[in-house]
Amino acid sequence: MSFRKNKFYRDGAFHHLYIKAKKGNVLFYKVEDYLFIYTLVGVLSQRHNVTVELFCIMFNHLHGCVKARAQDIFRAFLRDLSSLFTVGYNEEYHLDGQLLMPSGYAPKTSAKTHKTCLIYIANNPSTGRLVKSVLEYKWGLVPYFFSDHPFSDRLVKRNARFAMRQALSIVDGCKHRGQYLNYAILGRIFKKLNSREKAQIVDYIIVKYFFLDRRSFFSHFESEEKALLAMDSSAGSEHDVYDPWEDYSVYLEMIRVTLSSGLDHKRFRFHQMPEDQLNILRRKLSKLPGATQRHIGRFLHLDPDAYHVEP
Repeated sequence: MSFRKNKFYRDGAFHHLYIKAKKGNVLFYKVEDYLFIYTLVGVLSQRHNVTVELFCIMFNHLHGCVKARAQDIFRAFLRDLSSLFTVGYNEEYHLDGQLLMPSGYAPKTSAKTHKTCLIYIANNPSTGRLVKSVLEYKWGLVPYFFSDHPFSDRLVKRNARFAMRQALSIVDGCKHRGQYLNYAILGRIFKKLNSREKAQIVDYIIVKYFFLDRRSFFSHFESEEKALLAMDSSAGSEHDVYDPWEDYSVYLEMIRVTLSSGLDHKRFRFHQMPEDQLNILRRKLSKLPGATQRHIGRFLHLDPDAYHVEP
């Protein structure tokens, strides 16, 4: 079943939402990409009064378990998410045109299918070989159910440097105004921070904009401990949304190689690279264990026909 055709909506039900990039292309390379889409979802879910139990950002697709009061609200949420993300991302990467395929979604009307869907979404990073436990993947958001700084040192504002206090003030002001963090704002936030402070501000932003309904999520499990055990011991299941398996750990290595290559990739704007440098990078990426022509094509946004990349 194609996820593009799977658009069954039912009022009052949570739906498994699946959004994938066109041609399966990688969209999320750097932390700013993740924070942009994350804060955008946070602002839009509040604006449209959409309840979100779980949300997971992968390299080239998104999963969510969401509920709206009516179908027109649900569609407005999806429309705004797609359009605002596309405009902001294209501006950052100097692209044009559509980035995302039509959204797929399916209602979860029984307790069993609802629970297994949540486990499936939570385990997407581990089944994709990015991590071993759901608590190790930042952009699956589950770690933030259990801690407000799972990937950084505890932040004490009164002890923070002036640059850090300025960054925190920008985040607080944007959240207060109901404004998501676009690339320009994120650039201002990160500009004068060191690596430790950047890790702290990322955790701070995620907590500040946190949009998951914690109570609703844990209502499907007997306790928080059993929820974590269920997520780490089962991959869950999903028969209503087509989500083909892919080894996403390859993309982690591709990012590492790209950043250490010394080539002028302009922070992953590969279409602007000179042809000779792009070919050098392609050869470097092709030597990575497990890297296929499909991985390379999706990472570099290559035309599958021109470069003989698998569809």
